[in-house]
Amino acid sequence: MMATDTELTEPVAVVLEEGVPVRLDRGGERFYVDEPPEPRGRLIAVQRGSVLDPSMVTGWRIVATAVGGERHVFDVISCGARWWLTRLDA
Repeated sequence: MMATDTELTEPVAVVLEEGVPVRLDRGGERFYVDEPPEPRGRLIAVQRGSVLDPSMVTGWRIVATAVGGERHVFDVISCGARWWLTRLDA
């Protein structure tokens, strides 16, 4: 791994509505988004001349709470078809 690579700590499931996270599943626990998620990382490339959809990002900072009250700040990135947790409680 190069020094500039982001460490992928564990896979997570991110549920999107209209391209924006509304729920994150980690370790069998469901976390529901409390605050508007912050887009992070680079935008996914689009064809030249296409309109850029700002919701299509490769990473998010998500503040979310489980039903039982456990609350975290999650940094996640997408590597194709899978989302990865890169930082917890940033």
